[in-house]
Amino acid sequence: VDILLGEKGVIDELDEAQLQLQAMLTSRNIKPFRARAQTRLKELSDTSEALALWAKVQQTWCSLESVFLAGDISKEMPLVAKKFQKLDKDFVNIMHKAKEDGFVVKATMNEVLRSQLPVMHEELQFCQNKLDSYLHRSLRYDLVVEPESKEVTVTATVSLRNDGPTTGTVVVVGNNSG
Repeated sequence: VDILLGEKGVIDELDEAQLQLQAMLTSRNIKPFRARAQTRLKELSDTSEALALWAKVQQTWCSLESVFLAGDISKEMPLVAKKFQKLDKDFVNIMHKAKEDGFVVKATMNEVLRSQLPVMHEELQFCQNKLDSYLHRSLRYDLVVEPESKEVTVTATVSLRNDGPTTGTVVVVGNNSG
């Protein structure tokens, strides 16, 4: 799947172009071009907003893709996984269409994209929240502090499969000079 790269730089350039257009609009010499400049300013503003939201959607999608398509979580959270699979398909389609368009302004002017992004963002946040809640319920940890040896032992147990929990232990040794 193709993803957006360098969107922060593009957003910065869009913001700079908007500032320049706003400055031009204050000039008395802009009168014959005012309507065109205002239209362009609106397009740049809309593009910047859509691109910022698109980047958020992509970031959330990227963080959830490997989790929900891997299998273990999908078995434990089948309804959320099914919702994510639909979102995954929609996201892949959006990215494919954007690649065909080739230019960010053209891609973000697509009404389908503009209407899908807010909904997709909300639904991806829903999936993320459900995953966070599930992991919070599934994670149990025990903390053992050994003051004389300056060791902290953390044992975490995560139950993600029906075949039993996975346990790991981390020993942290630190300078407890406070």
